[in-house]
Amino acid sequence: MILILTGPPAAGKSTIGSLLAKKINHCAVIDVDLLRAMVAHPHIPPWRGDEGMAQLRLGAANACILAQNFNRALFHVVILDVLTDETARIYRHQLEQLDHRIVRLLPTLETALQRNQARGQILTDAEVQLLYEWQTELTDFDQSIDNSSLPANEVAATLLASSAELIHTL
Repeated sequence: MILILTGPPAAGKSTIGSLLAKKINHCAVIDVDLLRAMVAHPHIPPWRGDEGMAQLRLGAANACILAQNFNRALFHVVILDVLTDETARIYRHQLEQLDHRIVRLLPTLETALQRNQARGQILTDAEVQLLYEWQTELTDFDQSIDNSSLPANEVAATLLASSAELIHTL
């Protein structure tokens, strides 16, 4: 099973992905932000033009290669990324032979902004708002969860329950 968690910054992708990985035997977590950070110079965020969008696509493609390798080694995979419909198509195409699901975590904008500030204002409010808008425009996902007031362990439990059949088929 490959589970792709998308959502705006501070939606809980890392927290929920970590909780899932601890509950699923043989599970790897791929944080696509870390893959994108491998591009040292010039490292350009996706909201800064064509090169940033190219790096966004490259991150998704690299995540798929890693997910395929983990899957061949009989690992389940949780991918953490901020998808657009374009990158969702990359995941769908490159992972089409494997069981995969895209889950959008979408707390309210206010919640995302508060969480971002609470964790040290990693991105500016304007950047969080832009990436939030990207998530509201996303149409290619299998499930959407408003986790504004849901504890991360409850969201993880829900995702585990809905993925139970896929987890046991690897």
